[in-house]
Amino acid sequence: IVATSGRAFWILDDLSSIQQSGGALEPNKFAIFTPKSTTKFSSATSASSSPFSGQNPLPGVIFDYHLPSSWTPDMELQLEVIREGGKIVRTLSSVAPKKAAGWAGGPAKPSVLPTKPGLNRFHWDLRADPIPGVPDVYVLGSHNGPRVTPGRYTLRLSSSEDLGAPEAEALVVPDPRIEADEQDYEAQQEALDSIR
Repeated sequence: IVATSGRAFWILDDLSSIQQSGGALEPNKFAIFTPKSTTKFSSATSASSSPFSGQNPLPGVIFDYHLPSSWTPDMELQLEVIREGGKIVRTLSSVAPKKAAGWAGGPAKPSVLPTKPGLNRFHWDLRADPIPGVPDVYVLGSHNGPRVTPGRYTLRLSSSEDLGAPEAEALVVPDPRIEADEQDYEAQQEALDSIR
């Protein structure tokens, strides 16, 4: 918490990159930092805004990563989210598709990883890969993939250059308001996998 002698104060709720690096990041380091544990819950944001309302963090895993100072715009960054057991549930890239879907009822534009040299922050919304769109086919609903079940996930970065593949663990904990045990979540995951 930082306050001024006036009427303002700021609350910084995530200093993971500073705490884990000791505040000393090497300019040429390619690294990802372990995010705080994340509670899986569904939330809705009101369409109306108020000048007295604060901005809450996005629901999901928010994590930081560091790209070397030699990073250039033509290099590609990729993120893989890996479930326990080794299955890749989500893949994201810094390169936007050349032909983004653009029809009514089609999939939304994919999220793109930021790639400025130095520290970057990204938000994984706890969803698996979206379902592919069929050109000019209207889907009443969403192409979003299902939300993953609670558990431990590996966040793995890689690049189009040989810079290594740093990893960090993301812990997703269940919503404490829901009465369910590990077997219930495993059954849910099996059902989701069978549908996809």
